[in-house]
Amino acid sequence: MKLDITTITLIASIVYATQTIAVFIQYKINKTYKGFGAWLLGAVLQAVGFLLMPVVMMPSIWFMAIFANPSVFIGQVMLDVGIAEFLEEKKRTWIPLSFAAAFILGYVYFIVVDNSIQGRTVVICLLTAILSLKVAFSLFRGKEGPFAFSADFTAFVFLAFGGFQIAMTVVTLVLPPLGSYAEIYKTPIRMFAFIVPIVVSMLWTFGFILMINQRLNAENLEEREKMRLLLAEKELILKDVHHRIKNNMSTVQGLLFLQAGTLKDSVSAAALEDGANRIQSMMVLYDKLYRSAAYDELSVSEYLSTLIDEIISNFPNAESFRVEKRLGDFVLGSGTLQPLGLIVNELITNILKYAFAGRTEGTIAVSASLEANLVSLSIADDGNGMPESIDFENSTGFGLLLVKALTKQLKGSIGIERGKGTKIVLEFEKRPG
Repeated sequence: MKLDITTITLIASIVYATQTIAVFIQYKINKTYKGFGAWLLGAVLQAVGFLLMPVVMMPSIWFMAIFANPSVFIGQVMLDVGIAEFLEEKKRTWIPLSFAAAFILGYVYFIVVDNSIQGRTVVICLLTAILSLKVAFSLFRGKEGPFAFSADFTAFVFLAFGGFQIAMTVVTLVLPPLGSYAEIYKTPIRMFAFIVPIVVSMLWTFGFILMINQRLNAENLEEREKMRLLLAEKELILKDVHHRIKNNMSTVQGLLFLQAGTLKDSVSAAALEDGANRIQSMMVLYDKLYRSAAYDELSVSEYLSTLIDEIISNFPNAESFRVEKRLGDFVLGSGTLQPLGLIVNELITNILKYAFAGRTEGTIAVSASLEANLVSLSIADDGNGMPESIDFENSTGFGLLLVKALTKQLKGSIGIERGKGTKIVLEFEKRPG
């Protein structure tokens, strides 16, 4: 392949087109920051400019090559605008307009008034050098921690390109003027004016994309840290709420026991004591939630084990009853544990009140398991047995009606198995979350 102006400009146009596609894809993925659109437009203009350069060798459409250098230079101006917007510099529209005006005036002068390739080349190289050094200065001054490295890298690329353009200005003034663009390849040093932009454009495009992504990653990390702190604060607030609820319930429970102690009517006193004991199950739940790492869920084994011990301890001669616990270590949400705790409280309380009447000892077996998203809870005793006339559908007692209502709340089913003693089985599906 002959390394002439046509070949080099063709390679340059392909490289610029590839870079434009890369920037466009990045732009479509992330439109978060200002400056992306201006940089994309600059890349497109430079690609078009290099594509028009070989046209000068084609007699029929040579005049279109007049727009090649302006397209490349205005593209360079848009890269500067893109960097300024990305760095959130104070908007100074007059600066890019001044560069564009200076270039157009000089370029037109050396076409219309004094048709000089040397003059046009000096205008292009000198203004491009100044513009590149300005971009480098902006990057060095406006860089921030998240993208400091990529900003320094990109700034050094523009700085080097600015220095190169100054050198090319000197070379253009020192070497004999060109008669036509076809003579460029005869002086190898002039070919660098086409080769170097290809290399640096790849480097600064890579640097700009890297700046975008480093800034985005840093801001994403910052947002995640903010979310983590907000969640931690939310957990702390909820823990405090659980603690206050538990204390308030403790106060209410104490008042109910105190009121029950002042009543002469044993039925009324017993009703108040039952209410106080029901509060106990919720107190245990909120106490566990307050102390747990998770603010809205608990291990069933941890919660029910403590709750059962608390219920048993409220009755006289509690040591006479043997309790067998087979509780699976799985987690349920607080919205499920609250009705479940009330059901356990109600069923064990009923067992302690009625199942062992006339006896001094007995066994209570409580098991809980989770299989295929189905939660099973069974509470069994070897007591006197529940009469056939009593069930959850026909009972008029508040306790069983409450259990039935809570089972409906869990969207589950409950049944009674009679034999040697009584066994009650509750089943419901575990709720998501």
